[in-house]
Amino acid sequence: MSAITLYKNNDLTGENSKFIDDNFDLSPYGYDRKMGSMSVQGNPWVTYSEAQFKGDENLYTKGSYKDITDDAKFMSMKLIKDLKSPRITLFKKTGFVDEHIELDEHTTLPLGYQVASYKVHSGAWCLFEFQGNTGKKHVAFKGENVADCHSIDFDNYPASLEPVKP
Repeated sequence: MSAITLYKNNDLTGENSKFIDDNFDLSPYGYDRKMGSMSVQGNPWVTYSEAQFKGDENLYTKGSYKDITDDAKFMSMKLIKDLKSPRITLFKKTGFVDEHIELDEHTTLPLGYQVASYKVHSGAWCLFEFQGNTGKKHVAFKGENVADCHSIDFDNYPASLEPVKP
């Protein structure tokens, strides 16, 4: 079973709460950017700096995180449920038109290649704003169809991406 346990203090100590499904607002539980550490069991989780799955994203895989820095604290989170056979189609123009490529593995796109829209067919993908998996990141889930990549709050189009793995 997949779960994430949030602790009030560092080193997995203090008051804690275990979650097994998405949570769009942690403030009713007292964790509105106030967690000190956490542990992840099973599938990875995506955290969001704001409620309602908005703001900066971070990806956490199975393991213990004994010190959550202030810039990584979050208000909402989603469990990645589908990691099987990742497949995504990238389009060079908005609205899913024109030239496209289909991927099923980690890819650094050629310099200057612009991904204007995409469709996630299966699995989950981590899209990065810059080459070498750097800059802002966005985790795209199975069934996510984005007609304009500017809508995911990137200043540029995604430049590299990789499938999310357990």
